[in-house]
Amino acid sequence: MLVYGPENKNGGKDMKRTTVIIAALLTIFAVTASATLLQYYGRITGTVNVKQSVVFSDGTTEKTYSFEGDAVAGNTYMDTFRIKNRANVPATVKFVDTVNGKDEEDGITTTYWKQEGYRDTKTTPDGCGSIPATITVEDLGEAVKWTINMDESNEAFSNGHAAVGLIIGVGDRILFQVHSNDGTCSAYGWGTWLYSPYDSTGGGWHTGEPEWNTPVDEMADINAVGARDLTDNPDLIFEITIGKKLLHPGEFKWAMALMGRTSDTYSPGDFSWTDSDTSHFHTATLGTEIQEGETFTIGAGETVTFVIVNEFDIALRPATYTITTYLEPVVEP
Repeated sequence: MLVYGPENKNGGKDMKRTTVIIAALLTIFAVTASATLLQYYGRITGTVNVKQSVVFSDGTTEKTYSFEGDAVAGNTYMDTFRIKNRANVPATVKFVDTVNGKDEEDGITTTYWKQEGYRDTKTTPDGCGSIPATITVEDLGEAVKWTINMDESNEAFSNGHAAVGLIIGVGDRILFQVHSNDGTCSAYGWGTWLYSPYDSTGGGWHTGEPEWNTPVDEMADINAVGARDLTDNPDLIFEITIGKKLLHPGEFKWAMALMGRTSDTYSPGDFSWTDSDTSHFHTATLGTEIQEGETFTIGAGETVTFVIVNEFDIALRPATYTITTYLEPVVEP
């Protein structure tokens, strides 16, 4: 049998103490080893200032209507705005308007017209007259421009002179004409560009009366160029530009009279100066109406042009009105 001397009496306890020390050392080693492992192989971070997607074409988000300040009851005001989607995906939006914070106000109507970029070309003669010409019509955004290019070699201009008359209507109503004076009104020089309203009460045209004529140079929304004499305008090219404020952002009517020494040529060919409505006019469609609250989509990177029309009823009570239009995002659920 084994006999322990006095030095071995505590041997069991020493072995247990040694085992505990070894275990503690192994635990410390394991913790130390695990702390040296990689938490990740790489990291990507970035700080970005996000800008909104849909803005006005100049990058701003606030605009003011043109009637800011004073407006007259009975008048209609049109403003043109260009809206851009800067995102690379389509944006769905809608117009919402308020008057003094309320959804609506009797006597104030706001409508929205998306412009389609109208362009058209007409040629003459078109069943009437003998003057060859090309008439190009194009939408410039806030105005519409007519370019008239007549054949300067035509017999109608053998006396060296030409004249143009552009007649405008909306719906079935004739509104006015812009014409280069061919001597009809003696108060103005030959070739002077004039604006003449139509007398819808039954009087028709009064282009020979000074009080019914206004020089185009005095009008902010009409511009006309092109001399009457071939010596000053050898190619017989005339240009007439009319702001949409005097037309209609949806649809309007127009006719053209080309005048020379021998006869007049009309476009359309069945137009007549004695017409009392626009049944013999061309139709120009500039845009389509977008109802308030109606959703529509602006394509990725697309810029769209809108004309916003504010109509004030003739009987609208004098007061201060704040008209606010919001272009709101429409988020699909």
